[in-house]
Amino acid sequence: MPGSSLWLIPPPNTPFNRSLNTWITATVPFRFSPSKPPAFIPHVTLTSNIPFSLHDTKPTDAQVWLDCLELPLPAADAPDDEKIVVDLAALEAGEPFFKKLTLKVADNLALDSLAIACRAQGVYSGDFERGRTWAKTEYQPHLSVMYADMPRKEAESKIPALLQDFDRAKSIFKPTRDGTVAIGGSVVLVPTDKEIDQWKPIARREVPGLVWKYNVM
Repeated sequence: MPGSSLWLIPPPNTPFNRSLNTWITATVPFRFSPSKPPAFIPHVTLTSNIPFSLHDTKPTDAQVWLDCLELPLPAADAPDDEKIVVDLAALEAGEPFFKKLTLKVADNLALDSLAIACRAQGVYSGDFERGRTWAKTEYQPHLSVMYADMPRKEAESKIPALLQDFDRAKSIFKPTRDGTVAIGGSVVLVPTDKEIDQWKPIARREVPGLVWKYNVM
């Protein structure tokens, strides 16, 4: 994947994030044995294709660039309707390599606004109108649990078994009545032109007013 990406990631030291890591590195690969899909950090992509020339690859330069972006990041005490909600709503199979199996994210205006700001400043030279058009026509927020080169039908055939696996994991991350599984997280900058196992954040900004929910049935 060319250039860099901005991701939204859950807080690392939570049962939910640990469960996501287990799904990506062990649970899903087990269902597709002997295939060995690549491992990666659990994340929701906000935008990709950010030119390296904007931030360089030195951690200090990258952090300065990320800190200077005008991003609508809600505080922890923001009203509920202003918080960014990542509500994982369904497990789906797709054709693209990077969307072979994904947890679909339900619509959320605050999440869309963040993605628009990232796209406009990272890819469109500050053109927010182009960012809004992109969000309407192309942006489909999701959290991937498998990258793979395989027919969509093959991936789709494993969904019932995986849903059972994921359902058993609920005893670990314990969703609340509305599905909340974690509070907080970060926007991270990741060079994504390397091999997938080298996709690591080089800069981050905390997002206190971020809510993760799991309502997959």
